[in-house]
Amino acid sequence: MDGDPPSPPYPSEEPTEQRVAALLEVARLHGTGVALDELATLLPDGAPRRPSELEAWLRSRTPPTPVVDGIAFSSQLQPAEAARRARKDRGRGYLEQAHRLTREELAPIHRWVLCLCVTGSTAFGEPMEGDDLDLLLVTRRGSLWWVLAVAYLRIRLASVRGRSRAAPACLNLVLDEPAARAAFAEPKGLLFAREALSARPMLGEAEYRELLAHGRWMRSELPRLYDRWQLPDTSGPSKDLTVPTGVRLLSALAFLPVAAYLQLQGLVRNARFRRQARPERQFRTVTAWGRMAFLSDRYEELRRQYGVPSWTAPASE
Repeated sequence: MDGDPPSPPYPSEEPTEQRVAALLEVARLHGTGVALDELATLLPDGAPRRPSELEAWLRSRTPPTPVVDGIAFSSQLQPAEAARRARKDRGRGYLEQAHRLTREELAPIHRWVLCLCVTGSTAFGEPMEGDDLDLLLVTRRGSLWWVLAVAYLRIRLASVRGRSRAAPACLNLVLDEPAARAAFAEPKGLLFAREALSARPMLGEAEYRELLAHGRWMRSELPRLYDRWQLPDTSGPSKDLTVPTGVRLLSALAFLPVAAYLQLQGLVRNARFRRQARPERQFRTVTAWGRMAFLSDRYEELRRQYGVPSWTAPASE
């Protein structure tokens, strides 16, 4: 609060300041700020934990970090309350859409899906106008391209039939189970950790928590957010995630045509973004047997903004 005295120095002030600066700069690029309770979960151990302590600490910086109604902003951003309300309303609409999409269009693929999560700006709760509804999909081993073929066909048919949606649904990262385990187990830095730990499962929450448990390295990046998940022990025997031979064959047959379609769609969309003078919306399409991803230029810019030193707790004496 405004009358609170500044908090005492914390043992990790320099990495904390670097982390806060990076997070607020990323928020500024999206025209928003970060709520103090959320910001506290993104800071290293040793940083202020309670929102009141964190606010006092932010106000004691030179120059002070602006805090308005419990939300911290970059000093280069003038917060607009009406715009923030609109974005929160949009975020609620996007989440409702994700639930409908999961129940309706994607219902036929549930048996082959390990987990389905909302990611990106919708997961953070404040999508900008024009943002996609970003989804992470993890399939059972050997079924990825059959699942993608069915999912895209169902989503396309719903669009042709005129079912109104709040935003375009984008399966922007699709992995089969072995690729997902490898991706989560390999250290990938702060941005990946925040995206993964902020995801909102629509299907397979227990399975998604198990994937996070394979990424213990994320705790060194975001210890508080990681501990919130209360993750399971992964030392037990692996589950049987195999699919029938027929599904594997269908997936193999779908690979080349679906991959070619996605690559072509990427070229068409990128050409449209260039004509609209929106280069930040351009992306690369990555297609491989166990992986499909849309890697946007904006994501690469965010990764550069998050490029502050990782914070790891010092070893005990």
